[in-house]
Amino acid sequence: MIFGSEAQEWFIERVRSLHIEHKAPEPILMGRHLIELGLKPGPSFRGILDAVYEMQLDGKITDLTDALQEARKIGDIAAN
Repeated sequence: MIFGSEAQEWFIERVRSLHIEHKAPEPILMGRHLIELGLKPGPSFRGILDAVYEMQLDGKITDLTDALQEARKIGDIAAN
C-alpha cells in the first residue's frame, strides 16, 4: 500500500508533537506503580504496561494520574 503525502505529513507532525524524532518517549507507567496499586507481579503486568504505553503514544495519557487510572481499569478487567 502506498500512502499519500497527507499520511506522511500527519505522521511527521505526530512524531514532532510527541518529541520522538530521535527516541521513543519513556513510559510513564512502570511496574512499581502497579505494585503500589496492589497488583501482584505476574504475566498480566506486561499486558497492562503495554496497553497503557500504547495509550501514552496515542496521546490519550499524558501524566501518571491518567496512567494509573487506566491501569486500574485494565487490572480490574484482567482480574475477572
